[in-house]
Amino acid sequence: MKILKLLEKNRYEIKLNKTGLYRFVEEGSKELVEYGFSYKVKYPQDLFAYEVILNGIRNKQVIDECYNQFVAVNYDIFEYVTYKERQRMINQDEEKVIANLPHFKDNQSKEEIYIPFLEPFINKYYTTDYQLVTLKKHKEYIANYPRNIKNMFELYGIQPYDSHLSSLQLVGVDDEYYYFYHFDFKTVYQFDKKGIVVDEFPLIDKYTKEYPDLELIKEALALLANSDDEAKVVEFLHTNKFIGEKTYKKLLKKVSK
Repeated sequence: MKILKLLEKNRYEIKLNKTGLYRFVEEGSKELVEYGFSYKVKYPQDLFAYEVILNGIRNKQVIDECYNQFVAVNYDIFEYVTYKERQRMINQDEEKVIANLPHFKDNQSKEEIYIPFLEPFINKYYTTDYQLVTLKKHKEYIANYPRNIKNMFELYGIQPYDSHLSSLQLVGVDDEYYYFYHFDFKTVYQFDKKGIVVDEFPLIDKYTKEYPDLELIKEALALLANSDDEAKVVEFLHTNKFIGEKTYKKLLKKVSK
């Protein structure tokens, strides 16, 4: 649609390093590097991926600490209880700490994924039988498992973004793509199923002072996809504060030609 090119020229703009998401990721950059990830931010999609990984790292730290505390308190009884009994006791403690941690259920393996840069079976060990994590062969496997963004997407595709591991908000889905809005950038991003950004829709301009809620953004996206009446789209965007008066007049003049 012609309107998208016009919106691009008047879009809301903010530098990467001025966003809350950038500050969150930058503050955790040392953790990312310590865990073996290369760290380089150039585009918003870099921040989206690092945010998920960083939240996964912190989930792992919480689970590790839970086990370490359990061992510190109960080490003297280990030789008197069975493996299954230790597993039950550890899980009781762990269930309390992971109850509110961000995660998602993997569509393929059906496992709950708290650490999205590790495979489903390793996530299962962490959440249902941590004692397996402590075995030498598994510790080495986890330590040597490739740490990169590409690998996370190969494991889980778009799924981490459609979870509380990410601050992206789902506003639309079709047969091929997922559409996520991010408040910091005031933009809808189009992702393929592998988690790669293929396009973006700057629905909000640099003049408006009132930002629409998520339901209105969903309506605007649906209208763009289904309406051939660009003037109608412009009116919707203006009425619902996506665009200010200056952009509204420009767009209306252009689409009315």
